[in-house]
Amino acid sequence: MIASMQDLINLLKSNNLKDRKKAIDGLQNWNFQLEMDDVIHLLEEAGKIWPISDEDWDDPSLALVQAACVFIHEDMLPVFERNIFKYSYQAINLVLSGLIILNSESATLLYKKTFSKLYFQASFIPAYEERNLIFEQKDRTMTAIEALVENNIYLHPWYEWYYHFLVTMGLQHQYITSEDVPLDKDFIIEKLQSLFDEYLEYDKEYTKEYVYEAWKTPYFQLRFYIKNYLTIYSALCSDQELLKLQFILNWKDDRLKLYYIEILWKRNLDADSVTPTIQEILVGNDGSLEAFRIIEKNKPELLPTDPSYQKYFVKEIAELIFYNSPNGVERLPDEVEIMGTFDEKDVIYGGELTYYVVRFKSADPAFAHKDWMRMLLGAYYTANIPTTWVPNGLDDEYTDFMPWREKSFKEHVEDFRAHLAEKHGTNEKDEVFYQSTPKFNRRNNTITILSFVLFLPLIWVNDWFTFGLLLPPVWLLLNYLHAKKLEKNIIIQIRGYYLDYYCFDDGTYVYLSDIANVKLEKNTLSKPERFLKFPLRKWHYIFYDHGGNAIYSIPSHYLIEEYFIPIFKNQTAHLSQPPVLEWEND
Repeated sequence: MIASMQDLINLLKSNNLKDRKKAIDGLQNWNFQLEMDDVIHLLEEAGKIWPISDEDWDDPSLALVQAACVFIHEDMLPVFERNIFKYSYQAINLVLSGLIILNSESATLLYKKTFSKLYFQASFIPAYEERNLIFEQKDRTMTAIEALVENNIYLHPWYEWYYHFLVTMGLQHQYITSEDVPLDKDFIIEKLQSLFDEYLEYDKEYTKEYVYEAWKTPYFQLRFYIKNYLTIYSALCSDQELLKLQFILNWKDDRLKLYYIEILWKRNLDADSVTPTIQEILVGNDGSLEAFRIIEKNKPELLPTDPSYQKYFVKEIAELIFYNSPNGVERLPDEVEIMGTFDEKDVIYGGELTYYVVRFKSADPAFAHKDWMRMLLGAYYTANIPTTWVPNGLDDEYTDFMPWREKSFKEHVEDFRAHLAEKHGTNEKDEVFYQSTPKFNRRNNTITILSFVLFLPLIWVNDWFTFGLLLPPVWLLLNYLHAKKLEKNIIIQIRGYYLDYYCFDDGTYVYLSDIANVKLEKNTLSKPERFLKFPLRKWHYIFYDHGGNAIYSIPSHYLIEEYFIPIFKNQTAHLSQPPVLEWEND
């Protein structure tokens, strides 16, 4: 156990609330890689330390499980099974979500068994981020749906919205059809009509300011529910029934209009007012980003090509940046102006980037005295404008609320360039997200002991078998020395946007963007890597470039796969063509 982690666990056991708060904060901010033994130790401790106050933050079980469950691995299942009923409800919910995401046969069985025993004690529904991971795969989504159906609680008040949300996402991702799951059309119609009636009360005095500054969460939930049930209804109804809902296009909420338009277009349906409506939203200030994405996905021939359209997207983003700022007041700015642009070179992947310099003002007392304030938005690939797409890692939405009047446009640009240089300089490019070296496999100890025990009785048969007793420890020693040699000479790391592989005297790196696909194949180890020079065949990860040439061939046992694969995916997710992991398709 890492000493600093053990210190946090000791603090967590304290009866002093300040010590416990310090420990929980430390666990929540833990960002160092843990060995599996350490992970299991944390999960064991999570079932032993209980809250001593009624404060929401005093949840040692959740803090320990969060620190341990950066990634879920099969080796963690036995400790979950032993301890999960000792965890807090929040920790249980996190573990249950992780079991769905792991998606192995044993994890799915454990999830369903545990959920069936606990669903009536509290509503065990995955949090937002875990739900997004579940929807990435059909099997995960189906596991969550099946648990609700098998326990006959899919219409229970705690779970009804969650079930229909799962069904909505299953339909949108084409994992299921309406015939694959229990759905009651009359129930959906009744629910939808109730939601429509509730919306019409808001529609009487609808403004964007009311939505974001007064109504907030209740209204956002209403939008969410209408979208879900409208999607399900579209899977159950005829074309004529769906077209009868065109009254939605007369509502004041542009977001709800977009939900309906997208459903129509997915069904290859249209109406006279649909195209003019979405084109009007495209140049509005609430929904222009979503309108562009819907057109891009369903009717690309309608996409605008005039770069001036970018101003609508930039202004909408600027409003949301100010609204969501942790230093803001949850109000929209009263005015937004685009003051100009400047270009930068993308040092990682090449290409020209365009940044927008914006100023905004708010009449709120906290900001009114500053008048106009500055903001930076971008980056966008210049050649793609107009576009809503911001490359992952280059989403430089920034404001320090400095009054615009204090500097000239040129000086503001210089400040923004300095900000970008600091953010995307050596710190960003050289940050190591993953690093590993080959380790001595502890299973060799078990093999040695078993071999020794097997040879021991044979010395009573013939003295020559005494030499057999010497073979296991000699073999173990040689194996250990070989492992240390590999550990000293081999390192694999994901550094910023690079993959580094240092193998004895051969040390190189490649841009992650140069990797087209990765295959899992059996290859013979290279000569320096062989144990006792045996040409053994091991599983290798083969990294190929876009021309089909092999870049690296890395033995799978050199990697901590449960860490490497998710980090590799995350660091390449922003690419227009992320590397294909061939075994996932298989």
